[in-house]
Amino acid sequence: MPILADDLGLSARLTPILAVSHRLSARLMPILADDHRLSARFTPILADHLKHSARLMPILAVSHRLSARVTPILADSHRLSARVMPILADSHRLSARVMPILAVSHRLSARLMPILADHRKHSARLSHSRPVIFTRKKTKAVSFSVVHDDYIKIANF
Repeated sequence: MPILADDLGLSARLTPILAVSHRLSARLMPILADDHRLSARFTPILADHLKHSARLMPILAVSHRLSARVTPILADSHRLSARVMPILADSHRLSARVMPILAVSHRLSARLMPILADHRKHSARLSHSRPVIFTRKKTKAVSFSVVHDDYIKIANF
């Protein structure tokens, strides 16, 4: 009797706990069902992932080997760029000095071009002139040359 009384007391205590447990399991069952459906969907995806990772591993290994080769080249490139940067800076400073000089040169050449064109015209006229005539007298020589049909140049020396 005392054991049965204890058993009834325990069952009276356990009944609400079991009721809560049944309610929780009733709530958890749809969640577990969803979990099973999701895992059924994810299993092929995981299988594909494992296949892809098996394909990617050699590619990644090659990539690591290539990066091991490329890293020293990049280091050399950085060292070279560290050497080149001051040279480029000097070049920029020089070009900043040279640019005004070039601008002056362009302005001068713009002024000289018409003069050179006139010079070329005159030299073309001179090349088609008649030959120079030399005559000797006792004290001096006189040189005659025809520069233009209307104009005679006389030089005494």
